Amino acid sequence: MANSFKAQVDDFIKDSNARALAVFQAAAQDVIKDAQIIDDKGGNMPLDTSFLVNSGQANIGSLPIGPDVKPKGYALQDWNPAETTTTINRVKLGDTLYFGWTANYARYMENRFKFMRSAAQLWPDHVNKRALEFKK
Repeated sequence: MANSFKAQVDDFIKDSNARALAVFQAAAQDVIKDAQIIDDKGGNMPLDTSFLVNSGQANIGSLPIGPDVKPKGYALQDWNPAETTTTINRVKLGDTLYFGWTANYARYMENRFKFMRSAAQLWPDHVNKRALEFKK
């Protein structure tokens, strides 16, 4: 009987941790997606050369690093979230997920346009929405 109860508790904890991780990963993707929406599509991310939006990267355990200056011949392009999604999918409970922009002018642009702050303020909404989804 004790083993049966212990197994039930272990299963409950395992399921709870899996749901908590799924909620975290999905909400993190939602916040990052919100931060990356360019201004002419309803977001706060300014778009000139697209280097800023494309310098956005996710990393586990430390701030992301990458090019801080637009390379010569850089062409306007849409942001591809594939690398960020892959990184988020590797996160485990207890890890620290970082997302940031490596462009050397990112801090100035954030202070001016508040693309990350505006998105981060929606964190509780995204968590609640995703928790309801995963509860079903």
